[in-house]
Amino acid sequence: MWSTAPREVGLESDIVFVCVSDTPDVEEVVFGDHGVIHGMTHGDILVDHSTISPVATKDLAIRAAELGVDWVDAPVSGGSEGAVNGTLAVMVGGSSDAVEKTRPFMDSYSKSIVHVGVEPGSGQMVKAVNQVLVVLNQLAVSEALLLAQAAELDLHKTLEAVEGGAAGSWMLSNRGTTDDRTRLATRFHHRSPAERPPACSRGSGRTRSSPCQAWLLSSSFIGHSRRGGWVRTAIMLSSRLSKGWPVSN
Repeated sequence: MWSTAPREVGLESDIVFVCVSDTPDVEEVVFGDHGVIHGMTHGDILVDHSTISPVATKDLAIRAAELGVDWVDAPVSGGSEGAVNGTLAVMVGGSSDAVEKTRPFMDSYSKSIVHVGVEPGSGQMVKAVNQVLVVLNQLAVSEALLLAQAAELDLHKTLEAVEGGAAGSWMLSNRGTTDDRTRLATRFHHRSPAERPPACSRGSGRTRSSPCQAWLLSSSFIGHSRRGGWVRTAIMLSSRLSKGWPVSN
């Protein structure tokens, strides 16, 4: 069915799935003037596949509950490849009843669906854990590429040689050999300096720690990878981090 406004989708559906870019987008699509929630009724379920703030998710779920709508926060991982191939991993927060009602639909595009908690925002918190692991994996790949470049090796041949062994990973196989200028940039949203984690603030003495380097890397990738491609960006940022140079975009 084709609708001109989210509200029309709510009028025609018992279960609505949302997947947009960021917290303000979810709020607009769901609670805006023509938001989907205005067409939903008591007992309906909204599944949010977006990756957004866990704190905001709790607030959005409360607002939905006041209207009788169950909120399931279900961020996904697996990249655009996973969406196309139906192999996404879904980390789900929400009531067991709502999750089980929506599971058959999620099964159609996922290979893994894990109900991580009944509290709203549980899924988003697990996605935050996922993002830390992903970015640290990126950092490891970056260091490896830096070593290969310093040795004047063919980067693509080097990655082809190691990805079939113990060093192989999803990140290495799916991102290490691509030079796409925009694909990786869409994975992480740039965070302003005001949102810098307290433990990583200047003067804390911890800015060289792995989690802080992960924050620096993720907040810089979005700008740099648009201009230089994944491989060149990874090498450049890793090199700057190793020298203690700034990596802001």
